[in-house]
Amino acid sequence: MKKIILLAILIAALSSCFSDNFVDGMSDGIAESLQMVNDQEFQKALSHIEMHKLRNGTYPDELADLEYLNPMDSRFLNRVEYFKLDSVYELNLKSLAPIKGSNNGKKKKKKMIAQKYPAEFWEGLGCVKSNLK
Repeated sequence: MKKIILLAILIAALSSCFSDNFVDGMSDGIAESLQMVNDQEFQKALSHIEMHKLRNGTYPDELADLEYLNPMDSRFLNRVEYFKLDSVYELNLKSLAPIKGSNNGKKKKKKMIAQKYPAEFWEGLGCVKSNLK
């Protein structure tokens, strides 16, 4: 994740050296990479929460209650918001700042494509509310 952010900063710093089309293409590529990371971290959070339910019979009161997280797995803790709701839960992906490109010297915002999962993805999960539904 840090490498992606550093790459974004480098592109912003060097954007005057490249054509607008090149910078826009690189920004789109970074946005797609960030979306893949978001997808991976969100699904990792879902997996750990659901595994907690299997092991303990209930969903965790908070993410700090999750067990057996190694440093690589725990990255998702900063990327999601978790709220226990009675016997189910809400899980939201925290948003990233949009990537900026240049347009003839003017800054323009690159919008992140909204991630959504199909209805069948949510079947059997205790996640009843999410900003990705």
